[in-house]
Amino acid sequence: MRVIINKNSIFLKIWFFITVLLELDFFGVILMPTIWYSINSVGRKSLIIAMTIIVIFVSHKGSQFYHYKEKIEKTLRQYIYVVLGCVLLCALFSFYTYREQSVFQLFRTCEHFLCILMVIPIGRLFIIEDGYQKMFGLLGKIFFIYFIIIIIQTYMYNTYDSVIMQSYFASNIVGSRSGSVRIIMSFLANIIIIYEFDKFFNNRFKGLNDRFFSIIFLVLGLYNVFFITMTRIYTVSVLAAFVFIFLYSNNRINTFIKKMIMAVTAVGVLIGSDLFTTFISTFQGNSSLESVLSAQHKIQSVSYYWESFLSNPLFGMGFISDASDSYLPILMGSNRMFYLSDVGVFGLLAQMGLTGLFLYLFILFRMWKTLRIIKTQSLQHKYSYLYGVFIFIIITSVSTIITDNYRIFSLPLVICIFEYVRYYCLREAKNEI
Repeated sequence: MRVIINKNSIFLKIWFFITVLLELDFFGVILMPTIWYSINSVGRKSLIIAMTIIVIFVSHKGSQFYHYKEKIEKTLRQYIYVVLGCVLLCALFSFYTYREQSVFQLFRTCEHFLCILMVIPIGRLFIIEDGYQKMFGLLGKIFFIYFIIIIIQTYMYNTYDSVIMQSYFASNIVGSRSGSVRIIMSFLANIIIIYEFDKFFNNRFKGLNDRFFSIIFLVLGLYNVFFITMTRIYTVSVLAAFVFIFLYSNNRINTFIKKMIMAVTAVGVLIGSDLFTTFISTFQGNSSLESVLSAQHKIQSVSYYWESFLSNPLFGMGFISDASDSYLPILMGSNRMFYLSDVGVFGLLAQMGLTGLFLYLFILFRMWKTLRIIKTQSLQHKYSYLYGVFIFIIITSVSTIITDNYRIFSLPLVICIFEYVRYYCLREAKNEI
């Protein structure tokens, strides 16, 4: 039995390692043939999904999963049923509404939701490894390299106009801001930064080397967030996550002070958020033309997609392929200048209507229930990281929601963390551990 478990562990770790590298496009340093990006890119998850389906069936072998299936896999499958059920309803609506769009184009538009299947192998891996900490150790090493490459690339491009991350420059995840190249960092990178901050703040180290690694990781990660990615919503959300980790790590702070700090944080988040600064900048006479145009574009995008939602609240506009010329004015506006991925939850509402909102709220509600169980058992200090991740996901949903095709890779991992902790807490409450 022990040998079987080890074999499955190695197999699942290899799968996990490869999928993370695929998500990061091998750090962008390898420029693949064009056909490669039709199955794997920032917005395409076809290869990752195919590998996941194979791994689900292969790793299922072995009686070591019987207990796991009874206790956790049922719960994880609920996510699959809800997500894919909502997607199927919207897909059927889209199929009958947009007749000129092929079935293949329709499938490609919503296939990223199949990433939810990743909850099964990730959940199995957490059970075998007795938690998510070991996998986050692996992620920490991967993103440590990722941060260094981004910093080197930024320096090389700004100084010598030299390109190392070729595939990133060939895609839409590199831009410019304040006279410097701007590389949009992976959504998952922020979640790992929050984890390392929790480790550092709560002194959860295995030794001196681990402490040193966390400090260097945080310096590199935060430098990327503040000075290279320069995405306001990520900056605000990460800092808010740090505040919540601080609040829930310290049992000596009374409830009133906690609420005051939360209120101040909420005001700070509002003032620093994209929508607020976008709105204010339209009235500032000293704003640059680029800033004003960007602000106006953001407001117009939100307004357009909100109207799309109101026109069909149940299913929104549905799934429309960007390869379908006939329906592009519906997807992107008459001037073809709006993007669903730029407006967060407004994009989800526009695309899937209340069906999509139900999908999203179901996930958030499950996470919230886990946090309630943690609080009931007075384990906030032990699991303060989850409070940080939860607030990060809530805030970022304003403009970079975790369910869109660019960021959904992180969703199964987050779900498994919350469900594993929930299962562990319930077992602990029943004295089963």
